[in-house]
Amino acid sequence: MSPGPQKSVLIVAGGDVPEDAKLKSLAARYESIIAADSGLESLEIVGLVPDFVTGDFDSVAEAALESMDSVVLVHDENQENTDLEKAILLALKQGAGRIGLVGASGSRLDHTINAVSLILHYREHAEFVFHDDGGEARLALPPAVSITGKIGQRVSLVPAPAAHGLSGEGFLYPIRELDLVLGGRDAISNKLVDSPAVIRFASGAFLVYLQDEEESD
Repeated sequence: MSPGPQKSVLIVAGGDVPEDAKLKSLAARYESIIAADSGLESLEIVGLVPDFVTGDFDSVAEAALESMDSVVLVHDENQENTDLEKAILLALKQGAGRIGLVGASGSRLDHTINAVSLILHYREHAEFVFHDDGGEARLALPPAVSITGKIGQRVSLVPAPAAHGLSGEGFLYPIRELDLVLGGRDAISNKLVDSPAVIRFASGAFLVYLQDEEESD
C-alpha cells in the first residue's frame, strides 16, 4: 500500500529514550519506525525492529547494522544535515503527516535545541510530537491550540522563539494577553482544570509540554 498523506512515523534518535515499556507503547502508536543512526541500538535493546535506518552511520555499531536483514538502510553522507534531519526528510518522503521524535533530547543540549529548530523549520510539512520520559511536547501555531489531558496534569508553555497575545481557558493560573519570549518570559508548570483547555494567540509559536500523569502528582 502506498503511504498516505497522514501516515504516522516514529523517529528514534541517539539521545535519551524513555524506559523500555514506554518506548514499546509509543512505537505501537505509529505506523512505521525510522532509526536515526545510533537510535537503532535503543530499539534493538527492547526488541523493536525499525522499517528504515538512516544517517551517516558514524555512531551506530556495525554489528547492529549487520543484524538488520529485513530493514532498509539509507546511508546518507551529507554532513550539512544532522542524522535527525535526515530521518525527518526520509519520513516526509514516505508521506508522513505526523512525526514522533524519541531520543531527540536529553544528555546533549545542542541536539535538543537542534531538534526544536528542525520542527520549526519543517512545521508546514508535518505535525511533530516530542516524546520523553516525562511527557510529550507539540508545537502550537496561531490562531489557537487545544490541550487535552487529565485534570491536574501539568502543562508548560515554552516560546519557540516567541509568541504574542496568549489568552487561555481551562488553566489553574490565568493566561491573559501573555507574551512569551525566549530569554524573557515563559510559562512553566501550569495545571489543567478543564479538558480540553484552549489557548488563543495572535502570532508566533510555542511548545506545549504536557507532563505524564504520574509526573504531575
